[in-house]
Amino acid sequence: MSALIDIRARVDFVLVNVPSFDAASGDRPIPALDTRLAELSAEFLMQTFGLSFGELRFAGSHDAALAMGTKDFCVIQKIGHMFSGPPERVAAALAGDLASCAFLTGHIMERGGYCYFHDQCVLVNRRAWERLGRPAFGTPASGEHRAAVPKRSAADVHDDYTPRFLDPTGDERSYTGAFGYGWRAISESLRQGLRVENWSDATRGWKHNCYAYYGHPAEWHQALADVPVAPATADDGLRHITEFLTTVVGRDQASGRIEVFPTPPAYDLPRFRVAGGADVLAAPARGFEIHRLAATFGFHEATRIVLYASNQTSLDFYRFAQETWDGESLGAFVAQAKAKLNVAAFDFAADETPAAIDAAFCQMMLPTFATPAAWAAHWQRIRHLKHDYIIGDPVGAPEAFCAAIAPTGTTIVSLEDAFNGFASIARFDGARRRRAFDRIAACLKASTRRALLVGMPPLARIRGV
Repeated sequence: MSALIDIRARVDFVLVNVPSFDAASGDRPIPALDTRLAELSAEFLMQTFGLSFGELRFAGSHDAALAMGTKDFCVIQKIGHMFSGPPERVAAALAGDLASCAFLTGHIMERGGYCYFHDQCVLVNRRAWERLGRPAFGTPASGEHRAAVPKRSAADVHDDYTPRFLDPTGDERSYTGAFGYGWRAISESLRQGLRVENWSDATRGWKHNCYAYYGHPAEWHQALADVPVAPATADDGLRHITEFLTTVVGRDQASGRIEVFPTPPAYDLPRFRVAGGADVLAAPARGFEIHRLAATFGFHEATRIVLYASNQTSLDFYRFAQETWDGESLGAFVAQAKAKLNVAAFDFAADETPAAIDAAFCQMMLPTFATPAAWAAHWQRIRHLKHDYIIGDPVGAPEAFCAAIAPTGTTIVSLEDAFNGFASIARFDGARRRRAFDRIAACLKASTRRALLVGMPPLARIRGV
């Protein structure tokens, strides 16, 4: 079993929106910022661990997060915390922390003898939590409190207050101070003779946290709403996050990965009567959405086909298909494209056989083309139409995108899931994505006789409170 499959089987991932503890500027919640932080955390969980939105959980507190869980472990993230990296490598690192987590793992903060966790992220062994009688996690509290005395590690993760582990001593005493999240659970772990672990260096390398309420929340809100145009900042934490988001999106867009079998669209094409066929058909250079549009709405000899992508590799692949593929065996064509275009990254296994690719292709096209002969006849007609292959970003640059498509007459444009995909959510908040979507709709309305915009509009599925 791969580490990624094991993690998904054994770990509940829960997001909580709890006030930042020990924030330098105090905790002044901004609902729109909280929503933005929540959607970033959720999107990176889905991107990194392959979770669906329905598998994510939201809770009002750490105690509630543990109570709603069902699996062996629970990863509780405060909104704004993100795991990011190659999925199997992140999962392998996290699996190491699972193996050493007797009860609690988190970013330990030691304050003159007593300890708590930084609020960003904590791992809890739920089975141990159940055996211990479901002890309270512990919320921020000031004053005098009794807690178990730890024996801290000699080494620190950083500075002199982040021990790598805490061991039990069997002693308890009263402490006076400001206690943060998890202090009660840490104390109970030590009382029960269980070591408390800090995150391993391997896992820490894949963790990123938004310290929005440690600086100026309004500044964070402005920057995260539109990352590409975020103003210069003196906040090192904010600068790190905007640079991180820019880097991961750039890496994703420049990966050159060809998506032949993307996730099937989560929407049906609407009824839209087109006499004589559309004049312009536009769709992403991924999968075969353009052919679903053409078969559904029709086309004529002067119809212009527009395929767009954020990287040239995808455009080259589909151009090569139009120019050379006979439409018979997709598996054989993929082998030719690999050799001709030096393309290695596809959305299927590198050792996938031509027969398996052909079978998957037939299954994908069956709802649109009832027989291989119907597909072949369609392909030979459409490949001889005028095709334009454009670099376009409908979310980041909607006006330029529309100009490149040059809509006219009857135009049908598919956006698929562009406005809810990883690259979009990592760069733009919901309001910014909605503005871009509306601009495209307005452009089509103004420059065509009739227009249809299909795909998923920006969705706001995340609660920030």
